[in-house]
Amino acid sequence: MYPKDDNQDMRNICEDFQAIIDKSKSILITTHLYPDPDALASALSVYLLLKQKGIDSRIVLESKAPEGFKFLPSYEKIEESSILSAVKKYSVDLIIVCDVHEYKRFVFEDYDELREYIIKNKIKTVCIDHHEAIGKKEPYDLVLNWAMDFMSASETVYEIFIHKLKYNLDRDLAEVLMFGIIGDTGRFRFGNSKTYPHTFLIALSLLETGISIDQLVSKMNRFPISIMKVVSEFIKNTTLDDNFTYSYLSDEFCESDEFLKIKSDPNFKFARTYYTNSFLTSVEDNYFGFVVYKDPDDPSFYKGSFRSINGYLDTTVFAVKLGGGGLKPAAGFKVKAKDLKEAISIVKSVILENFESAKKSGAIIDADPSVASA
Repeated sequence: MYPKDDNQDMRNICEDFQAIIDKSKSILITTHLYPDPDALASALSVYLLLKQKGIDSRIVLESKAPEGFKFLPSYEKIEESSILSAVKKYSVDLIIVCDVHEYKRFVFEDYDELREYIIKNKIKTVCIDHHEAIGKKEPYDLVLNWAMDFMSASETVYEIFIHKLKYNLDRDLAEVLMFGIIGDTGRFRFGNSKTYPHTFLIALSLLETGISIDQLVSKMNRFPISIMKVVSEFIKNTTLDDNFTYSYLSDEFCESDEFLKIKSDPNFKFARTYYTNSFLTSVEDNYFGFVVYKDPDDPSFYKGSFRSINGYLDTTVFAVKLGGGGLKPAAGFKVKAKDLKEAISIVKSVILENFESAKKSGAIIDADPSVASA
């Protein structure tokens, strides 16, 4: 039985969303800056679903979409532009925001001006997400977000359009949705007894269209040699602590000419993700860790990511203390520090002060006892 069949409130809000779509004449779809697979997939899949019904829309991003993902259907439709400029240029009357809630995470600078323009011109806004909203609550007309039930925004899109609104599922759409799900679930590693049934039932439905997970993963993990050097740097700097593993990009590496050439390459983010997902939680007896490096856009800050295997601890407990957020197994943060040593020290202090509460919050009843009690 499909896990969500009895949720009438969810069905009602999806129908409200369809009513907004039907009344709209110019639709803009966007997602967060430096989009990862799930962000890009959720935005592209909404575009494909609307196209299916003969509804014109456009995908606009303020940061460049990763060229490594250009194999995705309709990738070529993505426009790189200021959201505010595009809203004005195309007389947009509906903005659909995917995989993010706060305006400042999908707009570089003019988010306050964008918010004011939207309110003044009575532009409809809808948020499709799967994260627990942290920080400023934006004035959306609808928020379609069931954070406790979905591990990816792509699953939320499937739930809305395929399951509730009965749109058609074709091979192109299935490939895009699977791409997003694989990305945000760490190839089905992240989840629990509540989310797994939903994730795998959707995956089964997508696979029935004839797509291949192996081929998608192979396409996802294509990096130029310059980006592989980032992975190599993380591996070289891997360090074991008492309860966790961490790694970093040195300040010297981040200031090198070689790094400066690739810092804006969208694949840089995926090199970091490849390391955190493939190595960080697999070193000796440690099941949790973090990476940190100088922010390429603001050298006075250091950015980082936490990773944990399921059932060990809740990484958002640490991330929120550091001004970030995310999901229990994977979260991001940003801290102000004078150098790398101070940044690592700040993160370590937050971990030590909140370790027990993070383990308590992250424990799940179906975790391996030998891991959950480690």
